[in-house]
Amino acid sequence: MNQEGEQHPYYITAKRIFHYSKFMKDVKGENWPIIGICQGIEVISLILSEDEPDALSKVFIYGENRPVQWTVNPQTQSKMFHTFPRNLTDRMESQAYVNHEHSYSITLETFNKTPGLNQMMKVTSIDKLDNLTFIDTMESKNYSIYASMYHPEY
Repeated sequence: MNQEGEQHPYYITAKRIFHYSKFMKDVKGENWPIIGICQGIEVISLILSEDEPDALSKVFIYGENRPVQWTVNPQTQSKMFHTFPRNLTDRMESQAYVNHEHSYSITLETFNKTPGLNQMMKVTSIDKLDNLTFIDTMESKNYSIYASMYHPEY
């Protein structure tokens, strides 16, 4: 929000898309997928925390490849990663395989205490920086909405 309390047009548009995806599933029974990468996971987190700007924590990581820590079995408990070969998900966990380029993230602590987040989303992987455990990836429990803090395109 700006100083006048107005939301940025990008955020307003993202909220419309997010709610449209839910509408399509709830009303029409159609999956309308969304994947939020980097700022996308931040926006999804803000939407689900009812626009609470303090939901995001400073997690400054730029140009660094890092391993993930799976919180679920990616092949059997994730819609986003279930088609990934086991050798790839193992390497993602054992090697610095995913690229981070961000200043903010959603911490696991905030996720756990925010009903909009923990009721709709499932954390699929985490990372740690200093004393903060933050979400690497999450996906909706009932919708085709997925989010990644790291950049899979690198």
